[in-house]
Amino acid sequence: MKPFVSDKLGVFVFLRVYLFVRVVRDYTDVYARRRLIYDSGHKANGGCEIRALTAVKTAYLKHTAVTVAILAVGSILMLAYMAHVAERDWQPEQFAFKNCFGTSRSLSLQWTMGAWGRRVSLVLGYQF
Repeated sequence: MKPFVSDKLGVFVFLRVYLFVRVVRDYTDVYARRRLIYDSGHKANGGCEIRALTAVKTAYLKHTAVTVAILAVGSILMLAYMAHVAERDWQPEQFAFKNCFGTSRSLSLQWTMGAWGRRVSLVLGYQF
């Protein structure tokens, strides 16, 4: 007998991904120095309020490739884990984490690159 109602409730752990935005916000220069920016007349000259979204946009503009890579890899890993948790009780061989990761990677290539991504996946040997 399992101690919990369902192991699939582990999927909801990713509802806390918002903490990633908060960590990025706290470590950006714009957010750390927002008081200096406000004191220099940013709001008086019609500037917008510096919030978490402003800090994330600034981090994206400074480190575009790193941001895209982190978001892409993180999304693939989350999707793979969710598929693994949802199906591991019923089909453990087909839904091992390694297989779920391959499927998530292939799907993300097709979703982001369309037909070209499908060709790249087939050339590299990924199956949809």
